[in-house]
Amino acid sequence: LRAAGAVILGTLNMHEGALGATTDNPHFGRCCNPAVPGCTPGGSSGGSGAAVAAGFVPVALGTDTMGSVRIPAAYCGVMGLKPTTGLVSNAGVVPLAWSLDHIGPVARSVDDLALVTRILAGFDPADPVAEPAPAGWTAMPAGRGLAGMRLGLPREIDAVETEPAVREAFARALDRLRDLGAIIQPVAIPGWSPGRARRDGLLISEAEAAELHPELMGPDGTTTPEGVSESFAAALRYGRDASAARLAGAYRRTAEIGVAARAALAGLDAFILPTAPQTAFAHDAPVPAGQADFTALANFAKLPAVSVPVEPMKSANFTNDMTFTNFANSANRANPPIGLQFIGPRFGEAAVLRMAAAWTSAFSQPA
Repeated sequence: LRAAGAVILGTLNMHEGALGATTDNPHFGRCCNPAVPGCTPGGSSGGSGAAVAAGFVPVALGTDTMGSVRIPAAYCGVMGLKPTTGLVSNAGVVPLAWSLDHIGPVARSVDDLALVTRILAGFDPADPVAEPAPAGWTAMPAGRGLAGMRLGLPREIDAVETEPAVREAFARALDRLRDLGAIIQPVAIPGWSPGRARRDGLLISEAEAAELHPELMGPDGTTTPEGVSESFAAALRYGRDASAARLAGAYRRTAEIGVAARAALAGLDAFILPTAPQTAFAHDAPVPAGQADFTALANFAKLPAVSVPVEPMKSANFTNDMTFTNFANSANRANPPIGLQFIGPRFGEAAVLRMAAAWTSAFSQPA
């Protein structure tokens, strides 16, 4: 980024160890959502979502293990991209789960998502999941329309407990996509149970983090060291102590889901689904278990996924092009941001960003 002329302003808050989605960090403090006062920005890259939403920066980087770039983007009313697995090197990042981690941008515009992804992309043998992009790959979206796009609507999302506001906004989004010429096609992803898959991914994350960071569990493996919360150390110990058979089952099931998702995507341009089953929740409210139920699929399947606001904010906090203008207003508590997610084929960053651009530009047109 520096070589391309970017100015790096600093580092941002995040959920401890990237293992969670509230960014209520016991060491650096609670990160607040500038779009919805009193609520979480999501996580684990909550500081990235908050900084972009507040207008501090046009772009921030985050890491996405099961949705940790896209969930903050959804909660904060901005955009976030998880690239294809292996496209952007993870070398230099403190890993949580090497097999699921992705570096991705959070931004207020599709053009900035594409620009940063293009700059960051490149094969790096220092990354164990690195994979060279095919010849001619680009992140820059070509074309702006949705007409004729075939979007698969996974039937499995109906089983996920989802806030009524999210269901209603997603239904309106599907109607709007049809009006814009997209073809919505119900599809099945055999073997994908979103809740079970999310739990499998969490176990994999805890086990891989325990193997990578044994020092965080203390010198004897039981005494939590200074600078590490007891809850984070306990999560790593849980992963460390999981049986080999249980962990092998989690790896097998998530691999099978990835194969099934890629097969279901054949003949489609993308999957379409909400980013999260809920909106940003109050800091002191119970933390929903299923925040990553809709996002983890792209990590298991190694596919690119982008989250965009499902509709522009109607309060004075946001302009009609979805950029943040004033975060001192509490009106969004009654109308919080909701994310819409496009998941595309491997190395299809340009395709999902084209859809994101078409979606966001549609709000300047009459319905």
